[in-house]
Amino acid sequence: MEKTGTLKKRSCVFLFTLILFEVLSTAYTFAAEVSEVVLEGDEVVYEQKEDVAFAEGTVRLKYKDIRVYADRVVYKTLENTVEAFGEGKSQVTLIQGAQELKGSSLFFDMVSGKGELRDAHGKYPAERGYVYADDGTVRTIQVSSLDEEKWLRSPVREEVIDGDRVYRWQDTALTTCSEETSHYSLFSRKIVVLPGYRAIVQKPKLYLNENYVLTYPFDYIIDLREKEPASPLVPSILYDSDKGVGVMWGSNFGAYPFTARWKAIYWKEEDLESYLSMGYALNEDLGVYTHLERSWDSERDEKRFRPRYGATYALGEWQTRLEWAEAQTVNIEKALGDTFKGVLWKSPEFTLESPRYPLPGEIGSLDFVATWGSYEALSVSGRETSADRIAGRVRLSGSTKVGDVTPFWSASYWHYSYDNASGSGAGRDLPDSQKRTDVGFGVRWPVGDIEMVTSWRQRWVYGGSPMQWDRYSDQKDLYQAVTVPLFKNWKFTTRAGYNVRTENLDEMYYALVYDNDCCYNIQIRFRDDRSRSDDDWAELRLVIDAFPSHPFFLGGPD
Repeated sequence: MEKTGTLKKRSCVFLFTLILFEVLSTAYTFAAEVSEVVLEGDEVVYEQKEDVAFAEGTVRLKYKDIRVYADRVVYKTLENTVEAFGEGKSQVTLIQGAQELKGSSLFFDMVSGKGELRDAHGKYPAERGYVYADDGTVRTIQVSSLDEEKWLRSPVREEVIDGDRVYRWQDTALTTCSEETSHYSLFSRKIVVLPGYRAIVQKPKLYLNENYVLTYPFDYIIDLREKEPASPLVPSILYDSDKGVGVMWGSNFGAYPFTARWKAIYWKEEDLESYLSMGYALNEDLGVYTHLERSWDSERDEKRFRPRYGATYALGEWQTRLEWAEAQTVNIEKALGDTFKGVLWKSPEFTLESPRYPLPGEIGSLDFVATWGSYEALSVSGRETSADRIAGRVRLSGSTKVGDVTPFWSASYWHYSYDNASGSGAGRDLPDSQKRTDVGFGVRWPVGDIEMVTSWRQRWVYGGSPMQWDRYSDQKDLYQAVTVPLFKNWKFTTRAGYNVRTENLDEMYYALVYDNDCCYNIQIRFRDDRSRSDDDWAELRLVIDAFPSHPFFLGGPD
């Protein structure tokens, strides 16, 4: 049979097995590897003389975990490079794992692992929904080349990234809004995406409804994993009844296994407070952390250094924590009209927490907590107390839906045992145990367009604690919340907290919320503490729907 220089097939699969052979010279050596490329299309032509394959029509190329869809592909087998093109309005599509990128053309070098997608746009999975990148050029390299290419300021462990490559966007807008015209976006000259881990946006400009708002002065980090904190995009405006009006800003930095977060708050009445939290993952289960802060204690009119440090360990789905704390300021609201403000030392405290176990019939869940610790506390009155404590809690909680009505409920039982108790002015007979039972139930129900929430909380306590910070008392509280739609996208909520035992209205809460029914909502909240504690606060925050567990504007109470 006569040998020809061109092989041509229609509606076929064209399979190449690439052997990246070892090349020896005076200076360079390329390691041996075997990879497989599958190329199919309506028409595939292989030019043997030039070792080039051409595919046209509906073309699909598969290489490792990468899939490419295009109208035309040129594959150079000796150089191991791929060029893919879209025709007319059709585009090249690149899919790797859960991410999907599109553009006008793609170049990819299989030896170096480098690639470039032009006029690109795409999406990456987030905590809820997707992060969308639009209108830019995206380059890709292998994860193993990150240090060499210097795309990041600090090293990252390869195992935290989904897949074997990372992406860098240039002159790109980033958003979680799925609308054609985004309600908000972050524009940056450079964005590095580590799939399944995080996106690092270099000094982005924030736009709301295509109107420029401000430029973020740091690299902005968006974590693509669940329950990871985001950096606040803009300064937060806060109010505290003791410290006055404050402005807060902060940022994340570092990369796995080292992570860090800082924030600073400037208060009108009490000047600057600063916070730094750092963590290091020794492996998938074990991590260590430290939290450093210099903050003001309003009750003692004292600003000082207050460190906390410890370790966490995962026992399957159970979580453990061992922590030391020095002069930690605490504001523990035990019930309406009953708040402890003081300073607490832990030396140390050990905590064991279970996951939530679903109850039969999907009516709720069950979970457990156990703690052991050695504590010292200083109350507002200056009373010093100390004790060793062992405590355990079991909790049941759940909700259901009956038509338009949603009942919800919870019940918990705590048992505390104390030893080695001592304290100034405490007398000789200090309590050595405390038993606490809390129940709560309520219902969410509509009245036309108005949403009503009514709830009841009650507590029974037997015994007591030698320390004031965890000494509880019987309590009966009734809450009523009303949410009224004002006009398009705006709602107003008010909630009253009534102390049944003292017959006092101890709390009023107000919230004005703008929700664009797409990707974000803005909340203005104010809490009026009408009890003896007088612990008022206010906050302004923006919540991006793709990241519900961590708002971008941070503020208000913990």
